[in-house]
Amino acid sequence: MPVLSALIGQLGVALGLDSLELEDGRQCSLVFNDARRVTIDYSPENREVIFSGVIGPASRYQSEAGCRRLLSMSLLGVETGGAAFGLAEDTDELLLWKRFDDAFADATDIVRALESFYARMEYCAATLNDVTNVVSKPDDAQPGTQPYMGMRV
Repeated sequence: MPVLSALIGQLGVALGLDSLELEDGRQCSLVFNDARRVTIDYSPENREVIFSGVIGPASRYQSEAGCRRLLSMSLLGVETGGAAFGLAEDTDELLLWKRFDDAFADATDIVRALESFYARMEYCAATLNDVTNVVSKPDDAQPGTQPYMGMRV
């Protein structure tokens, strides 16, 4: 089984990045479409990898409808793909996070996990924004431009 730091390097190559590595052997971040960041945290002591990303400001979802939808989406992890919501109180951010064992077989395995997690982040954000009647788009988006699937560290 490959060491996770080597897989992260291979992940970077697979994504067309010049380099990708874990800072201090523990963390790195990828930005999708110049907007949504996925952070990868590695704990070698616990042999776990955690993907996490911000869905939006937590205060946006504090209405009864928002809270009901969060609970409904969380039920048995069906709509979140096994991921869980969390609250970063210090930054008022609603997070989606998912834990994996550090037993990724190869770079393709971690790419699949990352793509699946990112898709769930997008789904959860869109679903929650729809419930709270908030339309979310990147601050720097220009009318008429097409988003692209670009990743950068």
